[in-house]
Amino acid sequence: MQFMKELFLDLSMKNLILIFIISLFIRLIYLGVVPVSLAHDEVDNIIQAYSVRFTGHDIAGSWLPWSLLPNSGVMAELGPIINLPAITLLPNSLFTSHLTTALLSSFYPIIVCLLLVSLGSPKFVAYSASLLLAISPWHIIFSRTALEQPTSLFFYTLSWLFLTRIYLPSKKKVSIYLNIIIFSLSYSAGFFSYHGYKFALPILTLMVLGYLFYQYRHALTWQKFVLPILIVLGLLLRTYIYSDYYSSRGKEIILFQTESFSKVVDNDRRLSLVPDSVDSIFSNKLTVLIDILSKKYLMTISPDILFTSGETNGVFSVGRIGYVYLVCLPFIAIGLVYLLYLHGPLESLILLLLLISPLASVIHINNTLAFRSGIYFVLLNIVISYGIYAVWKYLHSRMFIILISFILAIGFARFGYIYFSIHPVESATAYFFSDRLVGNYLSHNQGQNILVIDPQPRYVLSQWLLSKSYIGEEDIKKFDNHYSSNDLDIYHVGSIEIMRSCPLDTETSYDTIIVDRDILAGLNDCEPIQKLIFKSQITKINQRALVSPLDSGMEKLIIGDSICNDLELGRYIHPTSLTDFELSKLNRFEFCQKWVVEQ
Repeated sequence: MQFMKELFLDLSMKNLILIFIISLFIRLIYLGVVPVSLAHDEVDNIIQAYSVRFTGHDIAGSWLPWSLLPNSGVMAELGPIINLPAITLLPNSLFTSHLTTALLSSFYPIIVCLLLVSLGSPKFVAYSASLLLAISPWHIIFSRTALEQPTSLFFYTLSWLFLTRIYLPSKKKVSIYLNIIIFSLSYSAGFFSYHGYKFALPILTLMVLGYLFYQYRHALTWQKFVLPILIVLGLLLRTYIYSDYYSSRGKEIILFQTESFSKVVDNDRRLSLVPDSVDSIFSNKLTVLIDILSKKYLMTISPDILFTSGETNGVFSVGRIGYVYLVCLPFIAIGLVYLLYLHGPLESLILLLLLISPLASVIHINNTLAFRSGIYFVLLNIVISYGIYAVWKYLHSRMFIILISFILAIGFARFGYIYFSIHPVESATAYFFSDRLVGNYLSHNQGQNILVIDPQPRYVLSQWLLSKSYIGEEDIKKFDNHYSSNDLDIYHVGSIEIMRSCPLDTETSYDTIIVDRDILAGLNDCEPIQKLIFKSQITKINQRALVSPLDSGMEKLIIGDSICNDLELGRYIHPTSLTDFELSKLNRFEFCQKWVVEQ
């Protein structure tokens, strides 16, 4: 009981519960529909979670998560395990896949509130930052996914909270050791649940440690000084020792892309009109690297990303609204000035963390700021809270708070309209909705021989399994112990075959062949397809297609449709409500009428 009192200090439980309820409601409403599907990284996470549940290892059988070593450096060590409680206790569904992240992220604003107060921020700032995160477009977008980043960020921030608890005055050593244990567990969970934070977040953690050492330097004990550092540096050292396991991820780091630097330098010098001695000064690998890193760092202040459209990758954006409400723009400037004006240890820490927080995005080939540098947006909301606090202190007017709340409510309402009304249709391509359509089409199969030719067979099979309400051990075995992107990915499941190229066996007769639009042109000489087209022409069965909800453009061509062949279909689709995207609840007739068209 004393431990819990120390944790919550003297914060109002009513305020915290209210913020949590707001956060939880926003993250659970329509969670089984929006986003409309699982992106490929999410599919990997959930399918591997089912494999761990039934077999204790990944699908290939080459990786034991309990060893805390990565699966060939591609997937984070604990990513699948974090999803185990939800997929074990609940029927399989989009809701279940998204639930773990949504629940953890609902608590996240509370964690940030407690952390700020523990560090010494005013309660007004802590409550404001917590509420801003609860309604943050950036945080809502990511907290409704099955991606690794949100859960990793949750555990890292939770570890910071208990790190502060280690240094706050306490008469009982048991309380100190309990906080050290919880810090170690939560920090390890954050470290091993997302590769993208393995170097950036430890650096930020060391900065927080430095601040705490300075603040409580007169009461440091060996336990408080040594043990937290051992945890942080120990995990970094372990990663370095097992660096071979992360070799595939290392290729994504800009610093190691020396060949690409050389190409830029060679091109510049080829075009240059000055002597080589001058070229070597102004065009070399170092200048190219500085130029790239500078451009990537300046993304952090991009008005498009922050306020108007977010990022171009639809998985990480709603496309029509930024990650921060436009009304917050002046408070970012005011907050920065106010923090500089105060320039105390805590204010300096916040500014330093904000300055370093984009590191994961800056050094990575991928330009995704909001995903790889999510902590930046957390700190940005804290800066906004300081800006609002500074204005409130100056005016000390309740009307100011009411006005800001009203304008934020309007911004949130607009975001809600776009996210739940327009985003499902516009984001279907980014969320690989066509893979889900194929999976649900196959779920209505009644023994017909169906061939699916797709660039990534594993995702077709995965989406087929994820269309079921229950996934068992036998379903996982259908992957035949391989789950990769090489040319050998051929899956035979009953009367259905899934592969990425034309089958070599030309004797097999198929009732239906489904072909992805991106490889259709390269299959003109595929004999099984030609045979089925000829058969379809004789029997007058038209070619049909699974199409995009955005413009009814073909995503997957269906040759010799055997699932909806007894139904008359239109040439266009037009989703009219979110229920149209609840594919698992549609019967065969409803699915065909809503998502299959004549071609």
